Amino acid sequence: MYPKRNLLLLLILALAAGAVACLNLAAGCGNDLVKEVRSPGGKMKAVVFQRDCGATTGFSTQVSLLSFNKSLPNESGNLFVATTDHGSAPAGAWGGPIVEISWTDDTNLLLRYDKRASLSKREELLGGVNIRYETFAP
Repeated sequence: MYPKRNLLLLLILALAAGAVACLNLAAGCGNDLVKEVRSPGGKMKAVVFQRDCGATTGFSTQVSLLSFNKSLPNESGNLFVATTDHGSAPAGAWGGPIVEISWTDDTNLLLRYDKRASLSKREELLGGVNIRYETFAP
């Protein structure tokens, strides 16, 4: 009977340690602002940033769509995430691939990126805003 109780205790401790490790990993990340563009009516903003999670991760360019009065949270982009795919796409000064953003009106955002970038997130609708994507290459 005691071995089962010990096994259960070990399992609980292992799960707790895993949760703490995940929290510490996220806490070790930081966002560096590259560019912020407000919607024409000023209610929303698109924020381009580079997220750094330490030496084991590469540089990325990320985009979040936020209310005009919200600060950029310390989390991954809610709209777009891309890397240079190990140098296949050219990098901006921040190390991640170049991304251009512009609002066509209050509910439509245009996001342009190099077609050689590797994408891990690409939302087309978020918070009532339609996102149109275009690729470019030199």
